[in-house]
Amino acid sequence: VTAMTSEKLDAAGVTDLSQVQDNAPNMTFDTSAPLTGTSSAASIYMRGIGSSEFALSSDPGVGLYVDGVYLARSIGAVIDMVDTERVEVLRGPQGTLFGRNTVGGAVNVISKAPSTEFGGQARVTIGSDQLIRTQGTLNLPISETVLSRISFMNTKRDGYVNNRAGTFDDLGDEKRWSARGSLQWAM
Repeated sequence: VTAMTSEKLDAAGVTDLSQVQDNAPNMTFDTSAPLTGTSSAASIYMRGIGSSEFALSSDPGVGLYVDGVYLARSIGAVIDMVDTERVEVLRGPQGTLFGRNTVGGAVNVISKAPSTEFGGQARVTIGSDQLIRTQGTLNLPISETVLSRISFMNTKRDGYVNNRAGTFDDLGDEKRWSARGSLQWAM
């Protein structure tokens, strides 16, 4: 098991799920599954077990779970790490805990839960190729029994290879929005 807290994810500069492989032994995360035409398809391998198949009729060899919900398909599974409490990487078959779709292992992403304190944070990152990444979180207790939390992330970056034909975006362009909201009601 490799467990990474939000502090470790921030210190390592992890902005999306594919970068977790740099901190988890025996894990390979390929974001360009063959023939998908997208960089948001996740091909996760643990100890050499995984699948690069993206078809709707096949299950991946490594299960991906976000807040306990199984993401059954690889398309769109390269998720942004916005307001994440921790990421757990479990190597080896995990059928007893997670079910049949975890032959190679499981990646479990847990979001931060709403709290009773009002507060928030914002961050702006500027980098090469005109990178601008903004992200923020607002924890908003509505009442003593209803709590809410809202998070967002926006990333824009120019590509590193110019497309002279103008038919497509430049290679490496990033234009992504992520948002998550949670509402907790305690009786």
